[in-house]
Amino acid sequence: MELDTFMNLLLKPESEILDFKKEFHDNNVKLVHDILCLLNSYSEENRFLTFGVSDSKGLYGVAGDANRKNNANIQDLLRASRVNRFPDVIMHNIIHDGKEFDILEIKNRPDKPFFLLHDKAEKGKTLRAGVVYTRLGDTNTPLGESAPEDRIELMWRERFGIGMPPLDRVLRLLEDTEQWERPSENELHHRVFPEFLTDLTRQSFENSRIAASAFVIPRMKF
Repeated sequence: MELDTFMNLLLKPESEILDFKKEFHDNNVKLVHDILCLLNSYSEENRFLTFGVSDSKGLYGVAGDANRKNNANIQDLLRASRVNRFPDVIMHNIIHDGKEFDILEIKNRPDKPFFLLHDKAEKGKTLRAGVVYTRLGDTNTPLGESAPEDRIELMWRERFGIGMPPLDRVLRLLEDTEQWERPSENELHHRVFPEFLTDLTRQSFENSRIAASAFVIPRMKF
């Protein structure tokens, strides 16, 4: 991350993709909760969890923070937390005005919702397994609640590509090769959405995902 990107973040208000923290969390449940909420927010942009900056944009830095975490720490924490799908996150370090700041960049992913497979508890706080948390504006879903039903619906629609143009949807479906099965020697169709099939007499599915997409025939039923 370049310094200019960090400075641009400081110009923006907290939102569904941006959260400022004066210091690192003293409870891993609260940290994972913040990450899940940003992961599930309704936006096509990447998200940012910025440490060393207060809600009022005070620049404190993170040097000497006893709870500070690096990229490996975050990866290990998410892996130990048993997230249903491992997210794409990376920790950046920026030095500005003689102070260090850490910015966790959370990549936007279409395979929402993200949630835990097992409860995670620490210091009286609990993240519940299977519960979908999200972020509305600058506010997270509380630990004891769930994301609104309409937001959860949007997440599932995004995951399955409902409402996408057929070709865009095919390209997404082709990324998950394990979901395709072969009912005959020259045909593959998607297990969940069998209306999409490939003609293997014209193009090898295994050799080229992009080229194969040109020969996917949507058998839409009306």
